[in-house]
Amino acid sequence: SKATVSVLYCLNKNIKMCFSCLEENEQLLITSCNGERSVENGPGVMCYGPCSSTESRGALVLGTGEYSIVMNDEFGSKKSFYGPSVVWMNEREAVVHSGTCPNLTAQQYITITDGENGTVKNIVGPSLFKPGPYDEISPYKKVYNLAKNEYLRIKDQEGKLRIEVGEQRVVPDPLEEVIGGVQCGVNVDEHHCVLVRNTDTGSLVQISQLGLFIPSKYQEIVEVQEKIILEEYQTVVYKDKTGKFIYARGDSELRNFFLPPFCEIVKQEWSTDLRKEHTSVDLVWKFDRRPSYMNYEFNCRTVDNVELCVDVSFFWSIID
Repeated sequence: SKATVSVLYCLNKNIKMCFSCLEENEQLLITSCNGERSVENGPGVMCYGPCSSTESRGALVLGTGEYSIVMNDEFGSKKSFYGPSVVWMNEREAVVHSGTCPNLTAQQYITITDGENGTVKNIVGPSLFKPGPYDEISPYKKVYNLAKNEYLRIKDQEGKLRIEVGEQRVVPDPLEEVIGGVQCGVNVDEHHCVLVRNTDTGSLVQISQLGLFIPSKYQEIVEVQEKIILEEYQTVVYKDKTGKFIYARGDSELRNFFLPPFCEIVKQEWSTDLRKEHTSVDLVWKFDRRPSYMNYEFNCRTVDNVELCVDVSFFWSIID
C-alpha cells in the first residue's frame, strides 16, 4: 500500500512540514534536498521536510523456501536473505533478485558456480539449497542410477576417460562430461559376439568370450554380430581383408561362424519377376544348392517373322 502523505502547518512559527502514514511492513525512503537518503519503517506517522522526496516500498517478506539478493550501491556488495523472515533494507540497498530455493529430491542434483571466485561444486539431493549472493545455479540434473548391465563413459576436465559400471549411483563431478548417456553392455552368447574398436590403437577386434561385455574406456562397440548358421545345402561367400573370396559350406566344418573383422558378405540381387527383367528382386547371400523350380517367359520370332511368347518351366541348381 502507498503511504498517506499530508502537509502540516505550524501557525505560530509559520513552518510547513510533511508527514506520511505507514502501514505494517511498509518503509519510507526519504531523499533530502541535499541528496542525503534515510529510511523510516512502519507502522507509524513519519515527518520530513517539505523539500524532501519520498518513495514508499514494502519490506521483504520471505516465505519458507524463498530468498532474495540485496545489493548495496555504496560498496557494490551483495548479500542473501532467506525465509521465513521480514527484511528491512537500509537507504543504500535494493533488491536485485528474488526466487525460490532449489528443493532437490534424492534423484536430483545441481551445479553451483561461485561468480566471485569461480569455484564449482555439486549439490546433491535430498536438500533445500540456499543460494549465496554470487551463486549461479544450473538447471536440475538427474542422478544416474546404473543397473548391473549399464555403464557410463565420463570425460573429465583434462580429457581423461573413465567407465563407471553398475550397480551404483553416479553423480559426475561438476567439470565432467557424460558421453553418450547411460549405455547397456552386450550379452555375448553362443549366437552373438561384439565387434569392438580400440580407439587408442585403431585396431578392430571380435569379442566372443561368453558373458556380459562392458567396454573399457578406450573401446567402442561397432556392432553386435549374429552367428551365421548354415544348413547342409547352403553356401555363404565372404571377402576377407585381402580381397580373397572365402566359401563357407553347410556340409563342411565351417558351417557356423562369426564374420571376422574387415570381412564383407557377398550379396547378389536375383530377379523374381517372370520375364527376369529385374523389376522385382531378392537380395541373396545364403546360396541354396538344392534343385529349384523356376518359370521363365520371353518373346521370340520365327523365320517367317511370327512373334511367339515362350513360357519355360525348368529345374536348376548351383553345381559350383
